[in-house]
Amino acid sequence: MIYYPIDPGAPFNVNDLLLKMKGPFSSFFQVNETLELCRHALWVTCEPSQLQQVLWNLVVNARAAIPHKGGITIESTGVSITNEYLADHPDASVGPFVCLSVSDNGCGISAKDLPHIFEPFFFSSKSKVGLGLYFCREVARKCGGWIEVKTRLGHGSTFSIFLPEVNPPK
Repeated sequence: MIYYPIDPGAPFNVNDLLLKMKGPFSSFFQVNETLELCRHALWVTCEPSQLQQVLWNLVVNARAAIPHKGGITIESTGVSITNEYLADHPDASVGPFVCLSVSDNGCGISAKDLPHIFEPFFFSSKSKVGLGLYFCREVARKCGGWIEVKTRLGHGSTFSIFLPEVNPPK
């Protein structure tokens, strides 16, 4: 893993982190990768190295799930979570959030495995460790956010990390 030092107590623009990680993603994973960044800066306060590890975990999982010529999309967006959203998303909170999504067009996750993917030491027959998604969820929670997954068997998955959006430093 390549570490890009950023002060862990200061807000940082996640788009800058994603841009710095693009080169290593492309060369390491040798996959058709698309980076779609929000047009404006998206500021969060969390441990940058942990967020970087979350993104690596999600991209590693996406790469493992896709066929040889598959693709991965990494996206950043700003979202405003409303009370209506909370009805279907019990881990969510109201307010402005940064959403970082990693999508693949791979095999998807089975209905049998889906309820267990964030459990520590759970792994499907393809994975070997079983702590990556657990770590991702815990980092999101520690930062005041959450993680969601949308998947369709045979068509791929999207993992979205939601982190509270903060004001840029002055």
